[in-house]
Amino acid sequence: MGPSGSGKSTLMNILGCLDIATTGTYLYEGIAVEKLDADRRSLLRRYALGFIFQGFNLLARTSAQDNVELPLLYRGLSRKDRHEKALAALTSVGLGDKLRSSPAELSGGQQQRVAIARAIVTEPSTLFADEPTGNLDSVTTRDVMELLTRLNVDRGITVLIVTHADDVAACAKRTVLIKDGLIESDVAKT
Repeated sequence: MGPSGSGKSTLMNILGCLDIATTGTYLYEGIAVEKLDADRRSLLRRYALGFIFQGFNLLARTSAQDNVELPLLYRGLSRKDRHEKALAALTSVGLGDKLRSSPAELSGGQQQRVAIARAIVTEPSTLFADEPTGNLDSVTTRDVMELLTRLNVDRGITVLIVTHADDVAACAKRTVLIKDGLIESDVAKT
């Protein structure tokens, strides 16, 4: 958590293996990430990490199902396996009845749920969410935060959320406050 420009997204990009820190060491499950080449970082992202973005980043002319199947293409899964996994992921976020809908046919909250389904379809151990509720109203924000909390509790997925919103941060078990690129505080709920 922190104000705009504080370094939240930069930290998330480093932790999500999208960027490499200029100094220091970052271990992900005992692996020194900065020592991995681009291909190995890509494999780590493909098999262990999931990403949810504020702008949803859905393909506009593609159905919800096809959007969710996209990361499975990179894994080389068969069409049948991709369909089954996408259906399961969309059902788990309450959108099993919206498989054929395009993003334009969905509300903002539904689009974010498709983005969440796409992020979890690969069964990541860590899920990175950059302002996942920034474009949503308060009711939909609550629904999305309940969904992310369930993913953590029920599936054991570590969920890292970048936010500036107090109500979103209040849902977390731990809050790290970043200011001017530095950790100002790190507080775990008891």
